Amino acid sequence: MEKEIIAVYRELKLVPNLVYASKLLCNKSVASDSRSDSHSSNQYESDNASIRQLSTLHKDEVKTLTAVYDLICHLIHTGDIFVNQFYDAIEILGAKELFVDFINVVHTNNCYVQLVCSLLALLNCALRELPENANIVEQIVLHENVNLKALLKHGDANLRLRTCMLLRILARFSCFALQKRWTNEFKTCLETLLLDDHMDVQKEARLAIEEFKYLSFTTT
Repeated sequence: MEKEIIAVYRELKLVPNLVYASKLLCNKSVASDSRSDSHSSNQYESDNASIRQLSTLHKDEVKTLTAVYDLICHLIHTGDIFVNQFYDAIEILGAKELFVDFINVVHTNNCYVQLVCSLLALLNCALRELPENANIVEQIVLHENVNLKALLKHGDANLRLRTCMLLRILARFSCFALQKRWTNEFKTCLETLLLDDHMDVQKEARLAIEEFKYLSFTTT
């Protein structure tokens, strides 16, 4: 039964629909009957409306967003077709800015921790499974406004874990892009996590450090 349901999700292009829905939720609502009555012929056309300050979203709205990205995360781990749909959704919907905003808000609002953990898991999987599209992930996680070092120091263990995984995967598939953002503070943060209270974080930090040993710019 589950296979049949997954097949329906695939045919309905559920992943881009979910990303589109999340973007709508975060967009400024415009009280205009004319706008609400006018629909684009392409429902995936990127909306140029500015992103509402995420800090103003209600807790129920954040929970809805989290549920959306939890589902997307589950789907892309079931097959490459959903990974492809996720990449397409990012490009077609112009979701990079939204994802950067999600990652940034977690530093000031803990309601977004689970959402960002799911988003990082999504990006990790997408980069690992289809590294030929690495530049899309790089434009998000290596954006000048994304502070990966702060994520490594975050109070939530799962968020630290996902960030360690991200750095390890970036070192393997996006080393040239990572080199442009590299500072020795990354190595210091990872070495600190070797003593983390959570064993999974310790293990992932160790794996990331091992991966970095193959990159000359991390040892200079």
